[in-house]
Amino acid sequence: MKKYLIIGGGVAGLAAACRLIEKGEKPLILEAGSYPSHKICGEFFSPECVAWLKRWGITFEQEIHQITLRSGQRTFTYPLLQPAGSMSHLSFDSKLLNRALEGGAEIWPNTPVLDILPTAEGFLVTVSQGQKIEVKNLIVAVGKLPFFRKTALKPTYYGIKAYFSHLPVKEKVVMFSLPGSYLGVSEVEKGIFNVACLTQHPFAFAGELIEKIKKEDAYLNDLFNEGKMLFSDWMVASIPEFGLKATPSWNRAYFIGDASITIPPASGAGLSIALASGILAADYAKDGNPEGFKKAWKKSHLLQLKAASLLHHLMLRPKLLQLAMRASPFLPGLTNFSFRSTRERYFSGHLGSY
Repeated sequence: MKKYLIIGGGVAGLAAACRLIEKGEKPLILEAGSYPSHKICGEFFSPECVAWLKRWGITFEQEIHQITLRSGQRTFTYPLLQPAGSMSHLSFDSKLLNRALEGGAEIWPNTPVLDILPTAEGFLVTVSQGQKIEVKNLIVAVGKLPFFRKTALKPTYYGIKAYFSHLPVKEKVVMFSLPGSYLGVSEVEKGIFNVACLTQHPFAFAGELIEKIKKEDAYLNDLFNEGKMLFSDWMVASIPEFGLKATPSWNRAYFIGDASITIPPASGAGLSIALASGILAADYAKDGNPEGFKKAWKKSHLLQLKAASLLHHLMLRPKLLQLAMRASPFLPGLTNFSFRSTRERYFSGHLGSY
């Protein structure tokens, strides 16, 4: 019987594995896909998780010292007290994967899970090759389980992503607010930019959405006309509604990352949540306390979800955002509170204030 099995080898699953290794364990990870792979994500690492990653030997060539918002002709820049970071999933996931492998974790790529059956002593997990794995503690780090639909939230938005070079962008991270959409540009490697967009608008193909955006924002029109797309086509995905997810009440099971929460990408907290949930689940799993994990995780993220949802709705409504931007010089404390409210609290609690 395996002591720890992690389903999903993305950021959350690999973070859980690395933390278990720190505690003397050697987990097995099942990953449905292969390494490395792109994901539709802003690839922004919030300041609160950067210090922790340095402990793991992961540093960022692309340091971010401020965040810029653009809405129509109005621009607002928020300086960060401590630097954030940006890195492609291809690079970051590889670094986490190598750390897990070097620590003794076992990883099975291209191994989808077909079924999970709770047993008296733990779980019986069936994988695509037909093999059955007995495990005592289960950590689930995938957003969708085809055999358990309750973990999924209703698709509500659409996301697209591509890499570009030759973008005339001076900022490391800049967010654009558009009617019913928002778009982020971040430099993930020297001269290479991640362009990711969330929208409420259905579209036949990603190019249709981009043409709509170019008509709405002259700055973005110039940006796309000058930039060189490095992907053969846009990555496209549906995005579920945001919130905490209902998960099975299984003993010795821990749901992390996309399996436990979906947070608006406008907050920039997605990757820090994935990391924190994996690390915290490993701590509670080592202590054999799944209920304690679930309560602690839910309690610490209610305010973060509310703050992130407010920012999300402002970004989808440029006129409201512009009013908030006009007021921000007179309410600096509110701006700081809004940013801090969307941060992941686990890291600041373990490493001190950021």
